[in-house]
Amino acid sequence: MMKMRLLVPVLWLALFAPVWGQESTGGAKGWLRILPVGDAPPFRQEIRDGVRQEMESPEGAQPPRELVVPVREGRKDEEKKIRLHLGRVSEAVLVGAGPLILSEGQEADDPVGWAKIKMPERSAALAIMFRDPRGKSWDSVRSIVLPDDPTSFPAGRVRFVNASPFPVSVLFQGKITVMKPGKVMFKQSATGGAMEDEQLQIVVRVAKGLTKRIFDASVSQGSGERTNVIIHWADGEKPRRPVRVLLQRERPVIRRIDQSSGTGN
Repeated sequence: MMKMRLLVPVLWLALFAPVWGQESTGGAKGWLRILPVGDAPPFRQEIRDGVRQEMESPEGAQPPRELVVPVREGRKDEEKKIRLHLGRVSEAVLVGAGPLILSEGQEADDPVGWAKIKMPERSAALAIMFRDPRGKSWDSVRSIVLPDDPTSFPAGRVRFVNASPFPVSVLFQGKITVMKPGKVMFKQSATGGAMEDEQLQIVVRVAKGLTKRIFDASVSQGSGERTNVIIHWADGEKPRRPVRVLLQRERPVIRRIDQSSGTGN
């Protein structure tokens, strides 16, 4: 049987390379949330002394449980630990605009840290984190950082994010749109408000001349809600599909920049 060669565009590296080497932007700051996406490692057990016990996941098989993030407390720079869970958005932390080093688990003595991102000069941002397909490990990550305040991403909108290394075709509201890796697209309901059972189909191009449907369902959201549709690489062991889709529906929250606490829910 001839093996299928997956198409992973070289453009992936340029699209998801972190913007670095720029200084922080004065006293500007904003709220940052982090969303790691990918597959959880398979659940494995072994018998020890007649008792079944869960085995530890291989190193790099999942993101760090905790990250140390440099936060802004008034005019001071402090550090805050936040928990990470695959497929779940973290709590919001108040950080300075510009380059940020996210470190794993403890105070950072290493200036490189676990990941580097650039916080935009916005009141809020969402960092979507995923494994680099070249290394296939959470020790090497890529990211897409998106403005996330209610003005940039208001209620009534659906935001599509292609965080996979493949081109995808999105059928939504009766229209097909091709999204290259790293691209973002916004849609809204005909009334600009609630949305009920809007058909969504997503097809991925996995090789030259070969496509695969990966999602066929509907999207609904209530009045005052917004939805992230995140298309990401299926990075688990022998996945049946090369790409997965995560729907994250929520109500946008207005967080004050001038509040003294470094965290917000």
